[in-house]
Amino acid sequence: MEKYYKKIINKAKQLLVKKYNGEYDFLEQFYKKDWEKQLFTADDMVSFATEYFIKNLKPDYKGETMIFDGGVETNVIKGMLKYGAYKVPYDINKYRILLIRPIYNPTVTLILSDLKKGREPIFPGLKELIRMPVNIDKKNIITYRTLNDAYKQLKEQLKKEHYERIIALCFVDFNVFDNGNILVKKNNQYIKIRNLLSEKGIESILIRNDLYHDSKYPFKLFELALDILKKIDGIPYVTKNNQNV
Repeated sequence: MEKYYKKIINKAKQLLVKKYNGEYDFLEQFYKKDWEKQLFTADDMVSFATEYFIKNLKPDYKGETMIFDGGVETNVIKGMLKYGAYKVPYDINKYRILLIRPIYNPTVTLILSDLKKGREPIFPGLKELIRMPVNIDKKNIITYRTLNDAYKQLKEQLKKEHYERIIALCFVDFNVFDNGNILVKKNNQYIKIRNLLSEKGIESILIRNDLYHDSKYPFKLFELALDILKKIDGIPYVTKNNQNV
């Protein structure tokens, strides 16, 4: 993990001395400010990126010192990349992914590829970050036209009463969300799917189909990896007052 962190440090300086293609527009905006004519170090870049992540994706973060597996940090990204998660399930490499996806959406394949291989500048891949391989349960992939179709397929395919070491990634259209929150009343089919999976002992995570086009995409992948870790009883870090996060 520390090797990947050093790779970011080396890459960061290159990113700061050229204009961006729009993929990381938030970095471009930073570049165009008063700092433009100054010489940045790679650490400046990483510090800015991590602070951006904390402020925009972790509004509840209050600057506590966080304890990771091999050290202490005040930035989530730095801590995870340098030291690793505080607690990872011993059998995490045996977990499989139950994939629930729409039939016609090529970006889902791209997201799964990035979960496996990583995405610059800050996401090294699921296995590298939390030690969990992207192991799709190919026998039970659900492809659907409507969420009702997905529910029916799951009901038919999940014959056992209880499943272990499986987490479901459910890709859905953006209209299931409202400012990041699930529209429960308008999407009772997803709620039915989530409840069915829960009854079978399967945790699930909802992912927007258009995530790939998000301007903060690498950071969203990072956050998704932490959410997956929490769902399977892992702990990214603890604060000094011993509150698990």
